[in-house]
Amino acid sequence: DKHNRVGFHDWCGTHDRLGSTGNLDNNFFTEKQRVIAAKLPCHEEFYRIIMWYNQAFKMLVGNVKEELVLHFNSFGNNHADETVTKLFDFLGLEKIDGYKIPFKRAESDFYNWRNWLNAEEMYYLWAFIEETGIPKTKKEFHRYFRNVKTIS
Repeated sequence: DKHNRVGFHDWCGTHDRLGSTGNLDNNFFTEKQRVIAAKLPCHEEFYRIIMWYNQAFKMLVGNVKEELVLHFNSFGNNHADETVTKLFDFLGLEKIDGYKIPFKRAESDFYNWRNWLNAEEMYYLWAFIEETGIPKTKKEFHRYFRNVKTIS
């Protein structure tokens, strides 16, 4: 089974050695980002995720009156109906009686970042987000890093 921390790190090790990662490191990262990225597996993928959120939030500025940010864990069994109602209300749509979301989110801690990254890597991921993200991106990601300890 490759769906665990070992499999994740194997995949990252292969991916981090590809030429595109070196190009990103050398041509787009600041020196501080380079230092942090060297200690973070899959930093190219994390960079893409952070930049996607940066661009999405930048696009909203001046273009919408209000925004709704939903987090994947809000679709868990305990809050799924409440979250769907919130989404329909925001979009001004009528929710049909008996509507169910078209996917089932597994109730597991599979989605917990700590299953994939150790404490030191979590620290460097948060440092990378802090260095790369715009304020809104950092605010949205902060919820996953509230208990991340600094490295002594």
